[in-house]
Amino acid sequence: MKTAVTTLGMAIALTACGGGGGGGDNTGPAPATSAEGIYHGTTSNNRQIDAFVLDDGTYYVMYSVSGSSAMPGGVVVGNGTSKSGSFSSDNARDFNLEGLGIVSSSVSASYTQKKSLNGTIAYTNGTGSATFTGNYDADYEKTPALTSIAGSYSGFFVASFGQGGSLAPVSLTLAGGGAANFSGVLCSSTGTVATRVRGNVYNVTATFAGADCALAGQSLSGMAYFNSTDRSLRGMLTTSDRKTGYLFDVTKK
Repeated sequence: MKTAVTTLGMAIALTACGGGGGGGDNTGPAPATSAEGIYHGTTSNNRQIDAFVLDDGTYYVMYSVSGSSAMPGGVVVGNGTSKSGSFSSDNARDFNLEGLGIVSSSVSASYTQKKSLNGTIAYTNGTGSATFTGNYDADYEKTPALTSIAGSYSGFFVASFGQGGSLAPVSLTLAGGGAANFSGVLCSSTGTVATRVRGNVYNVTATFAGADCALAGQSLSGMAYFNSTDRSLRGMLTTSDRKTGYLFDVTKK
């Protein structure tokens, strides 16, 4: 089992998701002034990123370990504002799994709608900054469907409480009606999965339980993206105060 998985370490990035999702064309196009969409790219410190900017301004930037696209390094989560080709956020939280913990940061970027998202993430603790470039993925414009992702999955998760984390096995069952249940060695959860009003991503919730589960009693929510090409489902959940995170990467059986 691999250890110490995620962190920007002065750069934003997401585990490589690639293209390919469910359904046909999505209804409700993004506003002309919005950075909304899925972007794939790299950072100035050699990390791969997958960035998801949702219709309400919430964003998730999943990034890899430097030089290894297959190994997750962390997720940057926050809320931003799009205006006239500029995207900004001053409340980003980098859930770094490489030992840096959860680091407050800010994001500033320029975008060309449905083409690119390029910018900088700066850390408020003085540890530095990094630039990133991302290319738009039109897969975002397809319509998600619960029936497309229903089934059994297996893979790994990383729980972040501020001190990094280690990969651990997990299974996930998604029902066509919207139930979502994680099951791991120490933790299990009940929750939901639902399509969003716009965008080829899913809303996910989970409430955890287990006598020895560090997440027991906590409710987390976030997003997931299904890649129909490799049948993977990757996502990030956080508590409402964003002090705890749950990154998962599972593949449909």
